[in-house]
Amino acid sequence: MPPAPRNRFISSNFAGPAMLAAIFCVATLDSPALAKESQFVVNIDKPTPEWREGPVRYIISKEEDRGYRELKTEQERASFIDIFWRRRDPTPKTEHNEFKQKFRDRALDANQLYGETAMPGWKTDMGKVYILVGPPDEMVRDRVPRSGRGTVMWIYRAPPFPDLPPNTVIAFAKDTSGEFVLSSKPTWDSDVAHGLVLMGPKATDPEYNYPIIPGKDPLLLAQGVPYSQGEFETGFIYARVQMLPPKDEAILHDVVTARSSFDTFPFKSRYSYFKTGSGTTLVTVTLAIRTTSVQYKNVLGKEEPEVVLFGKFVDQDLPDNQVAISSDGFFAPAPQNAKAGIDDFLLFQAMVPLKPGRYLAAFAAEDKVAGRVGTYRETIVVPDLAGSEKLSLSSITLAQSLVSHPAAEGEKPSPFRFGSLEVVQAAESEFKTSSALNFYYQVYNAKKDEAGAASLDADYECFAIQEGKEVTLGNIHVGPTAYQVQAYSLPLERFPKGSYKLRITVTDKLAGVKVTQDVEFSVVP
Repeated sequence: MPPAPRNRFISSNFAGPAMLAAIFCVATLDSPALAKESQFVVNIDKPTPEWREGPVRYIISKEEDRGYRELKTEQERASFIDIFWRRRDPTPKTEHNEFKQKFRDRALDANQLYGETAMPGWKTDMGKVYILVGPPDEMVRDRVPRSGRGTVMWIYRAPPFPDLPPNTVIAFAKDTSGEFVLSSKPTWDSDVAHGLVLMGPKATDPEYNYPIIPGKDPLLLAQGVPYSQGEFETGFIYARVQMLPPKDEAILHDVVTARSSFDTFPFKSRYSYFKTGSGTTLVTVTLAIRTTSVQYKNVLGKEEPEVVLFGKFVDQDLPDNQVAISSDGFFAPAPQNAKAGIDDFLLFQAMVPLKPGRYLAAFAAEDKVAGRVGTYRETIVVPDLAGSEKLSLSSITLAQSLVSHPAAEGEKPSPFRFGSLEVVQAAESEFKTSSALNFYYQVYNAKKDEAGAASLDADYECFAIQEGKEVTLGNIHVGPTAYQVQAYSLPLERFPKGSYKLRITVTDKLAGVKVTQDVEFSVVP
């Protein structure tokens, strides 16, 4: 087999059937009879107890392995795996995790290329070296292997280890099971040794005419291994190629230490959905963390938290379609965070365009002061707001505050900023009587007159929910108006403690159609 170039992965030749096989095997795990995952499944992110026993065994630290074994639930394991790969992402500001993709591709390739025996390819010596170091620059097989056995030499012209020489040779000899294993004496470990002439001052291999030098292997010497390289030095080289290269080790920018805790601390998530001009839906995700859940540090005489947020959306129909979000350039702290009191919420928001569909939303918040990680996972359905020309509304965003904030010309929406408004989404749909119910929404596909203006009526009807029934409290009418962005503030000082529903009805007077949407909230003293 010709060697694969080192700057190219050959997974495109094998990923299709390998992925199908992996999907099939994973699907069958739901059966109680198959509680333990098959060793042939290349599992790098399915949150099973056996995940740590898969290919990630080659890169997981002792502390991470210990922490994973202590986890009890699928959600805890899934959150751990999200963080595990995020720590290894060389470009956390982008959506793509190059390290994870490279590792997955190599593990799939190893299963296809080296699964010649009952041992899955990724578990073999060849598979391990391939996964950690990558394909060799050159591959040399013995010309006429006898009895179905033989040797293979991998040559790395410029190995990714500064302490290894150029043209490093890694030798594998086929054992009696048919598996190629690492060998520092391939001539003696393979069937080639059966034909050696060991008598006389100039012993040679009669087939290859290799000279036999005590303590030296003819096959290694023939590939350019220096005469000074003894079995000890060969063993050192083999130990190095079973480790991550220094460049890959260096990207573990959030090193796991014994101080790190994977016990989750609680936080909440809320979403709003808005139409875009590109056919996607703009998703605003707000993460809320109670001030009492994190620790603070003194910065210039002021106590401040140090919270790092990151996460991703995984398409449930196309799992390879993932959109990563991180604190770098995505999540923004709410302006009110600096004034948050005891048991208030710290709010962070990101805005992500997504195609309509069903997604797994996975988030993690790292309290760097305490060395703790909070995680949250849930399934969301992103609506299609561009697929219809009918009158429709965006999400009804319940806001902690609505503040006029004139926008600069051409300014695009950003976290907490919508045109001329600063909209800070509430952490939960629970409001105190001393506050107000602030809400914000957008109207789409309203008919326009010759001057390009819409004519809309907005009716806001409030209901108390008592014993499962709606009790009408009153109605507020606004209109006619041409504004397709609506924001309103309803004082709650006269609302007793309880559960409520706000019904918003928008009527397009030019088209003679209307649309209605409900949002529930509660009032506490």
